[in-house]
Amino acid sequence: MTVHLLQHRKAEDDYESVKALGIYATREDAEDAIGRFLRLPGFSEHPDGFSIDEYTVGKDCWPEGFVPWSESVGKKEGDIPGWR
Repeated sequence: MTVHLLQHRKAEDDYESVKALGIYATREDAEDAIGRFLRLPGFSEHPDGFSIDEYTVGKDCWPEGFVPWSESVGKKEGDIPGWR
């Protein structure tokens, strides 16, 4: 089963604010939700911050682990194991 995670990102002065807004059965449902969120304060001022990511239920997403952002700055894809 595939689900669609709707998130909103907004760059702050020294960090990025990320909000998980909902998980939907279809991409179309997630796109409809964006329309609803765009009518709300905060989201309406930052309409380009929405993203929809597809996930498979029951499947691990980070099987090789992760590298902290500070260690990945300036590196290219392939320089870090597990980075795709």
